[in-house]
Amino acid sequence: ALNAYGQFHHRTVTRIQARSKNLHIKNIKPLVEEEAVQLAVDIASETLVVFVSIATVVAEITRKQMVDKRHALEQRLMQEEQQRERELQALEKEKALRERLHQLENQLILLETSNIADISECLNTSIDISRRALALSAGTQSDDVARLQSEFRVLQDNVLRIRNRCRGRVEAIPTTVSTIAVPATR
Repeated sequence: ALNAYGQFHHRTVTRIQARSKNLHIKNIKPLVEEEAVQLAVDIASETLVVFVSIATVVAEITRKQMVDKRHALEQRLMQEEQQRERELQALEKEKALRERLHQLENQLILLETSNIADISECLNTSIDISRRALALSAGTQSDDVARLQSEFRVLQDNVLRIRNRCRGRVEAIPTTVSTIAVPATR
């Protein structure tokens, strides 16, 4: 088999070389059997080396592509995991913000309710103080000055107590007796 392959290769190469020189050869002298076998062995070994080289190059290219794909896949997975973590953090922040908003809404409702009650009480007390001051000023006699001063001190203490309790919610409440009109003595 090696002899036949060596002879075939010899005839084919000789014809190709002759045609490249524009020669037409009808008969090609065959090689000696040992030379034909040696030629077939050389061709087989060269072919084997070429195929092994090609297989090595293909294997290396495939390995490199697999490494690149694996690296790209790992990068994509890492990015997706980071994106998922960011989304989870955003959801946690949103949940915390929703809870905080709900707490603030509840506190606002409580404050509005308590503020209305406190402001109403402060205004009622302020009106009461003004009425008492007006009543005292209407019935003032020269002998009632001491009683009037005593009443004004009590009113002043009540005003300060209410003002501190309201914590500035109603700025119209007078803070001192001097802002309440004291009638002149007759």
